[in-house]
Amino acid sequence: MKKIFRPFCNANCLAFLLISVVPVSIKAQILFTQDFNASTTISTYIGTGPNQFDFIGVNGTGSSSVYASSNRLNLQRNGNNVGFARTIDLATPAPDVLKIKFKISVPFGTAMASGTAGVFYVGSDLVAAANTTGEISTPTNGSRHSTLGITIAGANMFYLRELVGFTNSGTYTGIQDVTWFINNSGATINYTDPAGGSSSLADDVSDVWVGTTRVFAAIPAITPSQTIPDFKFLFNNANGNSAIALDDIEISTGFGTPIPVTLSSFTAQNTGATNQLIWKTESELNNKGYDIQRQSPNGNWESLGFVKGLNKASRYTFEDKTPLSISYYRLRQMDFDGKETLSKVVSVSQNQKGQVHISPNPASDKINIVLPNNDPSVSTTITVYDLVGKQVLAQKTMALVYDLDISGLAKGTYLIKINSSNSIYTEKIIRQ
Repeated sequence: MKKIFRPFCNANCLAFLLISVVPVSIKAQILFTQDFNASTTISTYIGTGPNQFDFIGVNGTGSSSVYASSNRLNLQRNGNNVGFARTIDLATPAPDVLKIKFKISVPFGTAMASGTAGVFYVGSDLVAAANTTGEISTPTNGSRHSTLGITIAGANMFYLRELVGFTNSGTYTGIQDVTWFINNSGATINYTDPAGGSSSLADDVSDVWVGTTRVFAAIPAITPSQTIPDFKFLFNNANGNSAIALDDIEISTGFGTPIPVTLSSFTAQNTGATNQLIWKTESELNNKGYDIQRQSPNGNWESLGFVKGLNKASRYTFEDKTPLSISYYRLRQMDFDGKETLSKVVSVSQNQKGQVHISPNPASDKINIVLPNNDPSVSTTITVYDLVGKQVLAQKTMALVYDLDISGLAKGTYLIKINSSNSIYTEKIIRQ
């Protein structure tokens, strides 16, 4: 079953959400933090406490080692896997979004022959050990939601590796700040990014930033149905003696702002005597529904009807049984908390082909309009609109054949409306 977005909170907070049905803004909450400043003894950081790992160590008895010094965690690999894990859930229920920050550097090392040196895992039921049993980063492994690779590129050099599409970041030296945003909420969210802007993150994808630069965008989850209460780092490729240093690890949740409705498309088409409106959504939250509006000839927007929101990715239709000769439509999406959002404007015409001939189309300067059945004693009104319904050109003529100058219009697509002898004709024209 697909999850719905619920910012992390306790039972009382969740009860309030269920009673009020109005999303409450929850302040970002730090779930785990460790700067390795307390001691140089590794056992200090192992336990069941809120900011402790339940494993930091080496697989086997070789020369690989894990130690704390210079206020950082050093993972030195030489023939054996090393790593750390937090498999005690960060929160109950499992958080739906995670922001993972850490500093990383390669204090020394030789270039890897091939392969990913280390992997961050986020998921559930991860193994609290430095072995590879159940810890391979394949899409079929059900224990992980998201992964991020780190590869040593040479002495004091590394790059990050996206382990779904297998693409690499640039190469870095020195100490770098990495921020990893993971969305498992069931809805698209906005978050404040390290550059100080606002970024959007779809459900079951992640973004990775180094400093103020996003190096990976929308990495698909390995297992979208998995939850994200646990994390682990495994330095698991034993080609050569090398090390990775990590510091200032901070994991938080509650940073995302759910986007109530993501409208992916909105179209209108003529089906004969009626017009049909079709729109699709990628995600919905707190969506009361849609007020379908049509612009009247005097320019006012009038309601045609209301369609209830389904609060999931959906396809909607609405039929206008009394369309105008040229109809302009928009959606007024309404939330349960009173907020409203207007869609783009779409238009559709009741074409009466055979009565009017327009050529050439597309045209660069003039179009020729022929009214074969027009009464020459009756004036014809020719009006041109842009695609948002704004009038950009208007002419009147008594002629049966008329050249309309469109050279003053910007290049693009327009709708031309011709009102002649109580007959209205509309067609799309292109100025090129």
